[in-house]
Order: sequence, then C-alpha cells, then structure tokens
Amino acid sequence: MIIPEAQVPGKWQIRFIHLARHWSQYMTCDRARVGAVIVRDKRVIASGYGGAPSGSVTCDDEGHAMFNNHCVRTVHAEMNAIAQAARYGPSIDGCDLYCTLMPCWNCAKMIAASGIANVYYLEEYHPEEWDFYKQLYDGLSTKFIRLVDTLEIRQ
Repeated sequence: MIIPEAQVPGKWQIRFIHLARHWSQYMTCDRARVGAVIVRDKRVIASGYGGAPSGSVTCDDEGHAMFNNHCVRTVHAEMNAIAQAARYGPSIDGCDLYCTLMPCWNCAKMIAASGIANVYYLEEYHPEEWDFYKQLYDGLSTKFIRLVDTLEIRQ
C-alpha cells in the first residue's frame, strides 16, 4: 500500500537513509545510484547497492546491457539486500527497508513476498508510469512510505 503523503523522517529514519545513500555510492551501473538497507529493531541486518551479480562483469567494466531502455545487467539494490539476507541467514520477515529510490514493480513484488513490512524511500521511480502501477502497489501488504527530503537527510 502506498502512503499518499510524504512523512517527515525521525532521527532513526534519517540514519538509515544516510546508510542507504552511502551504499548507493558503490553502484556499478551509472544509470542510477541506488542503495538499500534492511533494518530490524534499529539494527541493519542486510544492505545492497545496484550492480551486476557477484562474479559477473559490471557496467563499469563492460558497458550497459540495454533492453527496452533498461540496463538488464544490473541487480537492483533492494534485490541485492534481500539476496544478502538469504545468503547469510537473517530472516527479513517484518523488517523495514530503507531505499534511496522507490522500488520498481519487480522489486516491490519481491519485497512484499519476503515479508518486509515497510519501505521508506526518498524519490519516486518513473513517476510518469505511476497511473498504471499505483493499483498494483496498493494491493501489496507492504507499506511504501515516501520520506520528505529534509536538510538533515542532505547532510
């Protein structure tokens, strides 16, 4: 479900968005800079940034693999964070995910399927496509909450 109005972030939300921004700096595809952290009880249990699967060539190394105006070489930050949790063991059921960009529809489906309760994000993903996707997001049990980009977040 999309929460329609943006919320002013609290101090912990600001901390976790800062961590997501930190991880976004490591993205190996320059088409976007996205980072994600998964949090339980004010503790980060997994993180991710956009890039090629581990052991694969990256966009930085080989260039983009473009299909329908999307780079398909890249695993999105949210999926990399979920994969990290799956690989190393912590359950993410009931956790929160903080992300620099609203998750795309494929990531949103995976997030909901993995049991993440809330997603906090700063920027919209392809707002020009929103009329189509809004009803799909509203059908998910996960809440998607846009945070107001405040001065504290920018620091």
